[in-house]
Amino acid sequence: MAEAFEVVKNLDCEVWCVSNDGKPKPECRCDRFFEKVPMEQMRRIYSSCDILLKLSRVEGFFGPPLEMMACNGVPIVAKVTGHDEYIRNNHNALVVRPGDLQQAASAINKLISSPKLFSTLQKNCRKTVENHCWDSSILKLQKYFDYES
Repeated sequence: MAEAFEVVKNLDCEVWCVSNDGKPKPECRCDRFFEKVPMEQMRRIYSSCDILLKLSRVEGFFGPPLEMMACNGVPIVAKVTGHDEYIRNNHNALVVRPGDLQQAASAINKLISSPKLFSTLQKNCRKTVENHCWDSSILKLQKYFDYES
């Protein structure tokens, strides 16, 4: 999260932070802070935001960006293992190089200053979510196990 706070410190945008592990440092710019939010309440937070900045260095299945997509927002993510499961740069998200804080800041500004780009990504996010429901995931898993047996 330290990198994300560094990225947004000079940007003209409202910053919300959700953490499961403590409050941000006092010098971090944070307009709203949420701690240990129950999963069933996260959709309200996601739905109140336009952009998710997720700069993880390591991920398994990348849940929060897909959750943001389901709530009509657009994610900006670092190019880490797992992002390519469903994220496509300039299609349903913006993907930045890990550790490139300037590129991340530019990506946020790009979404803020280009409503057309934001709208296009948003539409593609909805299509992505439709293709990643539990029913289709269970069918894929069932086909895999049927094939393997």
